[in-house]
Amino acid sequence: MSSWEIAFFAACAVIVVLCLVLVWVSYLAREAQKAKDAEQAVQTAQEEAAMQRAMSQAQTDAAPTDEALDTALANKTFILLIVLPIALSACAARPTTPCPVLVTYSTADDLALKAELDASKTPVIHRYIRDYGGLRAQVRVCAKGQ
Repeated sequence: MSSWEIAFFAACAVIVVLCLVLVWVSYLAREAQKAKDAEQAVQTAQEEAAMQRAMSQAQTDAAPTDEALDTALANKTFILLIVLPIALSACAARPTTPCPVLVTYSTADDLALKAELDASKTPVIHRYIRDYGGLRAQVRVCAKGQ
C-alpha cells in the first residue's frame, strides 16, 4: 500500500468516526431535551395542582356553613314574599279598552242620509240608524274620557 492509500483510508476512518460522534452527540442532545421537557411538564403540573388546591381552599373558606345559609335563605325568602307583591303591584298598568275611531261625516252626507231615510219608511232601517247614532255617542264619551 502506498502512502496515498494509507492517508485515504485514514481520512475515511476519521470521517466515519466523526459521523458516529456527531450522531452520538445528536442522540444525547435529543435525550437531554426530552428529559428537560419532561421535567418542565412535571413542574407545570405541580404548579397547576398547587393552584387548584389554593383555589379549592379559598372556595371552602369563603363558603358559609349550611346552618348559616339555611337561616339566611329562610329570612330572605320570607322578606321577599312580603315585599315582592307590594313592589310589583305598583308596576301593574290599569287595564284599558281603546275607543273606536270616530268617523266624521260632512253636513252634505248627513243631509243625504236624512233625505234617503225620509224617502224610505222601513222601520228596520230607522232602528239600525238609531242604534248607530247611539254607538257614535258612546264613542264620543269614550274619547272624552281618555
